[in-house]
Amino acid sequence: MKKHSITGLAGVAVLLLTGCADMAGDVGSNGPDPEALGSPEVQEQMDQLYQQAQESNETSVVTYGPTEESYVPAYEVFMERYPEIQVQSEYIFGAELAARLDQEFASGNRVGSIQNGGPALTQLTYGGDRCQAYEPFTISDEDIGADQVSEDNEYRALSIFPFGIAYNTDKVTEAEAPQSFTELTDPKWKGQLLVTDPHRVNGFTNSLAAMIDSGEFDMAWVEGIAQNDPMIASTSALSAQSIARGERGIDVMGQYNQYQPLIEDGLPIDFVFPTEDAVRAEYHYSCLLKDNPTPAATELLYNWLYSEEGQNALAEAGVYGVRPGSTPPEGLPPLEEFGDEMLGNVPVPEAASAVQEVITQNRTIFD
Repeated sequence: MKKHSITGLAGVAVLLLTGCADMAGDVGSNGPDPEALGSPEVQEQMDQLYQQAQESNETSVVTYGPTEESYVPAYEVFMERYPEIQVQSEYIFGAELAARLDQEFASGNRVGSIQNGGPALTQLTYGGDRCQAYEPFTISDEDIGADQVSEDNEYRALSIFPFGIAYNTDKVTEAEAPQSFTELTDPKWKGQLLVTDPHRVNGFTNSLAAMIDSGEFDMAWVEGIAQNDPMIASTSALSAQSIARGERGIDVMGQYNQYQPLIEDGLPIDFVFPTEDAVRAEYHYSCLLKDNPTPAATELLYNWLYSEEGQNALAEAGVYGVRPGSTPPEGLPPLEEFGDEMLGNVPVPEAASAVQEVITQNRTIFD
């Protein structure tokens, strides 16, 4: 399988999404490259939503999810085109997000409009009857893939997160670096590995569930990782920081979106994607929250995210868009290059239980 090593990317600044009061004026489809939004009919629909939002004084859209910080560069492109609407993204997930949604839905004091996240998180919110049925007019379900859209149009895949082996080049040379997930069980890596918390729902445990479900890996492989005494980081962001500092040499299941900005900053990090034994890429989904407080602005952002411009902007976040032909993240090959070589994902309706089963087994594997 073709391997790609990622180094020397150009810098990207991560900015706050609020407080941009100096941006003003009607832009919409009169902005740069209006065709990036779609056909003239689509452009007109987008402009109508923008006008409706302004007439209703909908000046912001609040988004929730564990990867919202990564989407900042894409949201900035949206705000450049639609400067009267600010995206306020909040990094929140797990029990904290569940409690937040419980409070908002019970009190009627609604704040959030869109939730983005992996399959397990999506299943929990969807299963709680909190996603609104909506079909964007900027993309077809056929383009996304019918198996990545709920039958009732209450959630759909938005992006695809690449996972690979990240390593600190001061501790592991390119010649030494493992090129497959299978190699990571070799005892020579004892004391050099790192994993993101195996006892919580995150990219690592979602990946384990999908890899085991594929039949290409099993819990014996997970046990082999554990026997190499990996350091445990609480989040994927902290995993990347630990590897950058050289606290361990290798991240077993690195999320490229966390490593891309560090590589761009010139830190001693390289990334193997795909690995020789698997192409691991995880679908992340989006759902409009029911009865959200800014319906026109929310639909505008949602449709923009699925437009050609929105999907290409996601590459700045270190992820792939689901739209065929979308720009790949800097330093990575087009995902279409791999076709059927990609490992499957656990379907959303089964994701939460599959991940919890892995977490339960992990409690006896990782001390």
